[in-house]
Amino acid sequence: MFWRKFLINQTKELAKYLQSDIQYQGILTEDVFRIAQKELEIYINHKKNWNAKQLFLNEKKEITRTDQANIEKFVSERKKRIPLGYIIGTQSFYGLDFKVNRHTLIPRPETEELVEYALLEITKIKKRSIILADIGTGSGCIITAFLRNLPRNIKLNGVFAIDQNLNALKYAKLNANLLLGKNNGVKFLKGSLLSPILRKKTSLDSLYFILANLPYLSEEEFGGLSLEVSQEEPRIALVGGKYGQELIIQLINEALQEKRKHLEKNFEIFLEISPTISNAIKKYCLSNNIKTKVKKDLSGKDRFLHLSF
Repeated sequence: MFWRKFLINQTKELAKYLQSDIQYQGILTEDVFRIAQKELEIYINHKKNWNAKQLFLNEKKEITRTDQANIEKFVSERKKRIPLGYIIGTQSFYGLDFKVNRHTLIPRPETEELVEYALLEITKIKKRSIILADIGTGSGCIITAFLRNLPRNIKLNGVFAIDQNLNALKYAKLNANLLLGKNNGVKFLKGSLLSPILRKKTSLDSLYFILANLPYLSEEEFGGLSLEVSQEEPRIALVGGKYGQELIIQLINEALQEKRKHLEKNFEIFLEISPTISNAIKKYCLSNNIKTKVKKDLSGKDRFLHLSF
């Protein structure tokens, strides 16, 4: 069988599965077909190191039984709801390829907007002693992409990546070493929220520049997710509590308590949130005199919060 005919058949098979999944419902059939086509191209690039041009040049050539078996296995795994990123072991984020596994959440495109927003804001800060921390680092995609694109004139007085999952931390460190070099200066700490860095001695006039994509889904929202997400990706990295905002509020409280102990310390916190909890968090911040900025995502929904105090 020729490559072209085989790939058309496999693309149709994969597209049929995708259309049955809740996250692709409402998308035009031809668009779902293109998504399936792109997934196969990504898999083939991963397996054979062929780019789109090479794949096109081989369309009229016979496909080997080995290649057929590999691609059929890939489609079969996708039909079992295993995400593409977990099958190939990598996910693109902010122009970089990150290694992922089932201990890490698969990086999402909207989180790239969080990195971009925080990069813009850090250039406005004049404070000398900046401590940078990524809370709930997972694959390390946020801290690594941030540091990779940080202007050289920004001086940091400490860089930390925090996660309570040791397996996730290992992958975060691996990604940072691969993409930033082994002398990247990031300290990877196991623990919950801010406690691992607040225990460390810092200058009293330190500015904590916090990036956090914490779990922010409610129990109800989690129940309505695609099975591909809810069954395969780590639940602990998705659900923030019964109402969704509990972990985020806890993070803010820890920062507030530290601020009240040491008035010279300041916090700039950048959060990715669910639009459904935006009002609740803004109301909480208002009641605690926290300056709050809201940034919408590309679809026009409240997705990012910038807190200053």
